Amino acid sequence: MTTIPQGIQNPAYRSALIFRKLAIKRWQLLFYAEIRWDGSSLNSDNDNLNGRLTEDEQRRGRRNTVLTSVFSIIYFYSVSATVLNLFAVRIGMPPDRLGLMNSFVFLFAVVQLFLASAVEKAGKRRYVIPFYGLQAIFAVVFLLIPFIYQRFGSAQAVNALLLATAAAALFGNLGQAGWFPLIRDSVPDEITGRFFAWLRTAWQIAGTIYLVLTGIYLGSKPPITRFAVIFAIGFGAALVRQIFISRIPERKVRPEAGESGLMRALAVPLLDGNYRRYLLFIAMLYFAAGFVAPFIVVYMKSGLGLPTGLVAVISAMEAAGAVVTLMLWGRISDRYGQRSVFGLSAVLFGLTMLAWTVIHGEGSALIALAVLISLLRGAAIAGIDLGQIGYSMRAAPRINGSAYVIASFMASGVALGLGPIIGGKVLLLMQSNAGALPGGITPYGVLFVIDVMLVGSALLLKRRMNWEGDLASISMAGRIGRMAVDKLTTVSGPDRQEKEPLE
Repeated sequence: MTTIPQGIQNPAYRSALIFRKLAIKRWQLLFYAEIRWDGSSLNSDNDNLNGRLTEDEQRRGRRNTVLTSVFSIIYFYSVSATVLNLFAVRIGMPPDRLGLMNSFVFLFAVVQLFLASAVEKAGKRRYVIPFYGLQAIFAVVFLLIPFIYQRFGSAQAVNALLLATAAAALFGNLGQAGWFPLIRDSVPDEITGRFFAWLRTAWQIAGTIYLVLTGIYLGSKPPITRFAVIFAIGFGAALVRQIFISRIPERKVRPEAGESGLMRALAVPLLDGNYRRYLLFIAMLYFAAGFVAPFIVVYMKSGLGLPTGLVAVISAMEAAGAVVTLMLWGRISDRYGQRSVFGLSAVLFGLTMLAWTVIHGEGSALIALAVLISLLRGAAIAGIDLGQIGYSMRAAPRINGSAYVIASFMASGVALGLGPIIGGKVLLLMQSNAGALPGGITPYGVLFVIDVMLVGSALLLKRRMNWEGDLASISMAGRIGRMAVDKLTTVSGPDRQEKEPLE
């Protein structure tokens, strides 16, 4: 039998206890609100969520997310990236239009902003399923372009390819507005880094195998109809993807918890000064990544003289580099935080760009160097991508958090879209003035050196961020405990940064 302390029976004593609890609760709310403003995400608003997913539903959601991503990467490698760039070179697309074509996939990320509030109110699946479905259906257009080239010539085929890529990019970005928020419903915060590392590992393995097989199938000088076969495989993969998307469960929020409009959806993440600095940093880093991405394929094909199929296989090594390092990035993310992931991966990315400027030789030695650089570049990009996902997921609150996630992917997408456009213009300018370049320096070499400078600028922006909000660092309890002591004993400046290991 439980004995009730005598003092609790006293009304005055009970009133004092209630008052004390309210005071403690008020201090906790203020404390957590201040942490929220500093840029971290304690997700203390989970009580406003309805329809919580069970552990079985979360596991089912994560399993179908992985399967969706596997077929999505097969679609991507069929009608985007390496294969599409090789096809564009095959039909005579000039560098500036090649950069423009590669920009569509990412530049159209801006359309996600217009769905930020709608995703919160109407649900993620309502937008993910139909827009990804339209992207799948529109993939049929890619099948027609080889025949347009054969019947009407290069100019018409180039224009048709630009239109097809733009439409596919538009529908894909509209679907992606709800994709990452939908995944987030099935991923607990404490395993975010490891899950996304496993997710990327799974689809990078699938992508590597598929791209290697594609390179073997294309051969040295593929006929135009072989590209049509690859486009057909991409169309089929996009259709299968829809089946697994429909099986991912969704966690609902109460209607009153949703965004009230477009301007508020834009303003919420931008009101956080540290998150604004993060958006600027991530935009610069992805601009550097997009600045050279399509032209590395062109450089291997025309600058180094490698066969078409071999270029595809070497490009697949980027995916292989991601496969062998993603779990390592995931552990670093969960243990040390995104600051360490961003720092290491950005430096590695800059080194790979320097390596492309000095690569030379012929035969097996040249191929081995190109493979090594591609492996390291893939590892670097995997770290950058995982750092972005981890930071945006942890920084976003559970309620109205779609705006944070969308803002992050919109910033990176627009930067990736602008990068190839400007990179293509720079390459054209260097090619037209190649005679004025010092001996031994090629237009591609200038492009790669400029990209290294862009990576350096991103690292300078990284140092301006306050990484105290990085909850993955060391431990949650230790972080909050030290912050509590700091707030009671010192007055922290707005630009104070806490040192992290492995910067």
